[in-house]
Formats: sequence, structure tokens, C-alpha cells
Amino acid sequence: MIDKNHVTLKNIAEAAGVSISTVSHVINNTRFVKKETRENVENVMESLSFSMGKGHSKKMKYLGLIVADITEDYSISVIKSIENRCEEVGLSIIVCDSQDNLDIEHQNINKLLDNDRIVGIIISPVNSEECNPRLVKTKLPVVCIDRKLVKAKKIFFGINNLQSGSFATEYLHDNGCTSIGFIGYPVEIYSVNQREMGYELAWRNCNRANEPHVLRIAYFQKDAVEKITQFIKKNRLDGLICATSGVCRLVVEAIEEMDLSIPENIKIVSYDDNKWFNYLKYPISVITQPVKDIAEASVNMILKLTDGINCPKDETSEVLLQTGFIDRLNKKEE
Repeated sequence: MIDKNHVTLKNIAEAAGVSISTVSHVINNTRFVKKETRENVENVMESLSFSMGKGHSKKMKYLGLIVADITEDYSISVIKSIENRCEEVGLSIIVCDSQDNLDIEHQNINKLLDNDRIVGIIISPVNSEECNPRLVKTKLPVVCIDRKLVKAKKIFFGINNLQSGSFATEYLHDNGCTSIGFIGYPVEIYSVNQREMGYELAWRNCNRANEPHVLRIAYFQKDAVEKITQFIKKNRLDGLICATSGVCRLVVEAIEEMDLSIPENIKIVSYDDNKWFNYLKYPISVITQPVKDIAEASVNMILKLTDGINCPKDETSEVLLQTGFIDRLNKKEE
């Protein structure tokens, strides 16, 4: 039985057989809704004696989401997961793509902070060392995911990237690789930098005689495949860690052009399992991130900070979630 003195958007959505976001769009006229759907929602609202005067704002509230690069597989997954969680709690999201450009990121931050309907911001920053001063000073709740803002006191949700980089290196070494390399992005990207550090630590433990082999490429680098080809040949790599699935796509292209075989000539570990891995004719092992859990936890934290309850005392706290591993060389999943 619904208490008509405390009707929620979820109550209306369930009674009308629609999503919470659809109810929000009907109330706030923020998106086109089919006539029959709108009338259905309005009839349910009337039957439940729902009134905008009962503590409901006439303005739709939004959560701001800023991703470093919307074309990344990780970004696509996290946007969907955050959107799903926001829909459950009656929020809509505004998604901003920084295109791996710090200036664009600053514009996105300013745009969200100037919007009085924003209740909080989730950000995956372009540069972990630099932060928009307004984002540091804002009283709005801000949560970082995937990439940490090192110099700003913001809560971070992600994985233990250092540990995962070490694990990938040890895995390749245990599977017979004697020359292992790492390909990532510039050091300003927190998650990738941590994975690289983990690789270097493990490599020095596994093979003290040789220096680590690291290649850093820029986002959207036009000659990336050529650089990767030269890197593999120069170091005679038989094992390779790709810092992201985007890097892995470039590596696969380079290896195919070199006419090498996976895993016979070179074994690969990448991050973030995606559908395209299933269509490859060779096995690539993958470290998986709990994207849904990270997304839901970050939204929940925004809501807690907004309400001022159950807030962590240390605003610099890290929340590291457990990774998974798909071992396609040995055909098992952890």
C-alpha cells in the first residue's frame, strides 16, 4: 500500500509501468514523452494524489558526469551504469566528454558548477596532477572514479591499479615470458601510471638483469601503430601488458601487420573485457574492473554527501574494489 502523503517518483513509475526518468520528464517537461505515456503517468499521479507542493521541486535535479574520453570502453560502461543507478533514485545525468583535453575539462567543470540544478559531480579527470580551482572549492559533493585527483581532497572509487599491474607482469612471467613490455599513456593519467609502476616493480623482481620496457603513447596519436611495432621489435617482446582496451586494439593491429601469432610469439594481458575480445581468433587475458559496483558506489556517495549523512571523516579516502581476471591462456576465470 502506498502512503499518499509520501508518494515518490519510484511509486509513480511502478504504478504506471514506466521508468523513473520518464516520470521526471513528464513532471519537468525536460524531454518529449508520447501523449499516451504522458497521460498514463498523469492519471497515476492524480490517483495517488501526487502534488508538486508536497516537497517536490519543480526543477529536475541532475548529477554531472565528466569523463576523460567518451570513446573508451570503460567510459561507455561507466556512463550506462551511473545512468541506471541515477534512474533508480530519480536523478537524470548530464554527461560531459573532456576529449582528453584539460581546457575542455575546465569548461565542462565550469558549465556544471554554473548550473543550479546540479546536485553533485562525478569526474574521471584528464590530468591527475591538475585540478580546476572551482572544483576544489565547491561545496557540491565531488567524487573521482578511475582516475584520482592527487592534489584535491576528493573521494576516489576505483581499483588497486598498482597491484593489478604487478599481477599482470607476474602472470606473463609465470607463463614463460622472458621479455615483457608495458604500453600505456602519459604519466599524468593516474590509473595508467599506477599500472605502469606495478609492472616495473614486478619486472625488477622477476628479472633483475634487464630494464623494464615501457612505451607511452598519446591519445589519438596518428603513428601509434608504427611506434608499437618498433617497440615490440626493438625489445623482442614475448609478453605485453596493455594499459587499456583501447591500447590493446592498437597492439592487435600492430601484431597482425607484423605477422606474429598470439600467444605463440607474444602473450598479452589487457584491461576491461569487452565484446570485441570474444570475436578475436586468439586468446587475450584480461583484468576486469567491477564497473557497475564502482558506478553505484559513486552515485550512492554523492547522495550521502548531499544529505550530509554517513560522510567519511577523511575526504581524501580511497575506496578500492576487487578486480577479476579472465585467464584465456589457461581457460579459466577468477
